[in-house]
Amino acid sequence: MFFQLALFLLAANWPSWRGPDGLGVSIDQSVPTHWSKTDNVLWRVALPEPGNSTPVVWGRRLFVTQALKEQNRRSLMCFDRTNGKLLWQSGVTYSEAEPTHPTNPYASASPVTDGNFVIVWFGVQPRFEPG
Repeated sequence: MFFQLALFLLAANWPSWRGPDGLGVSIDQSVPTHWSKTDNVLWRVALPEPGNSTPVVWGRRLFVTQALKEQNRRSLMCFDRTNGKLLWQSGVTYSEAEPTHPTNPYASASPVTDGNFVIVWFGVQPRFEPG
């Protein structure tokens, strides 16, 4: 599994799944309309396992969630936006089995950031017993 950053993402912050206004639209005017493994790509990095989350960007940092199945770990990875270097990785281990769709890996929720904090969701809703 590879993650690649298209060149147009170097302009504005993209703090959540659908961007700054939740519309999935960039305000930048000079964006490429075509890219491939090599065209209009600044860098590529291999991820440890498949993932479904959308990366978010703030300043020089790009954040993406990743589930590491064999390690029973879910993590947040932070990359340098300019060169793809992994700056840090943090996460939690888990021991309980959780249901998911077969084609949807864990840690599929996209992170969000306001430039000061990054928030991720790795769990399921708590189960409350009456009484």
